[in-house]
Amino acid sequence: MSTLLGRVATVEELTSAAHWVDHVRRPVRFYAALEVACDLGVDTFVEVGPGSSLSGAVSEVVTERIAHPLMVTLTRGRRAPARAIIEAAARLHVHGHEIRWGEVVGARPVVDLPTYAFQHQRFWMDFGHGSRPAGSIAATVPSADHPLLDTVVEDPGTGTLIFTGAVSQDAHPWLADHAVFGATVLPRPLIWISR
Repeated sequence: MSTLLGRVATVEELTSAAHWVDHVRRPVRFYAALEVACDLGVDTFVEVGPGSSLSGAVSEVVTERIAHPLMVTLTRGRRAPARAIIEAAARLHVHGHEIRWGEVVGARPVVDLPTYAFQHQRFWMDFGHGSRPAGSIAATVPSADHPLLDTVVEDPGTGTLIFTGAVSQDAHPWLADHAVFGATVLPRPLIWISR
């Protein structure tokens, strides 16, 4: 769709330098282009430029012709560009548009999550007998000499110390004394920041 021409443009028109020079120099036919888009059944509009000024104009024209149009802006406010693109892609996905997530977030493994909150399926790593899996950070980081916190890492930029540890009934048999109806209960962890 070309807002310069006010109609569907050919590939040759959109890839020519003259088209984009004229787009800057001549008045555009934005309203006519929106009318044509609505007549073609377009109900989703994505604003790619800086800000969201065109979305308001699109809304005024399109809501008269389409019952539930979708306007998505890629850059709005002070959101980080990567976050804004992922949020826009997610919004389009929720409204039924197919997103090639591998191209959006990179080639990362996809994990199927539970379909509802009470589906009992664990997604935690099993360390087995209180030990961490081979190759974990504990194998290369010095010990914190603490019964629960077994790893200490120093942030090189700030000098902040970060203590971590894994808790399991295999490694800490006394946790069996803290069970309610068969489930081990611990208080929420506390976070200390030390410089």
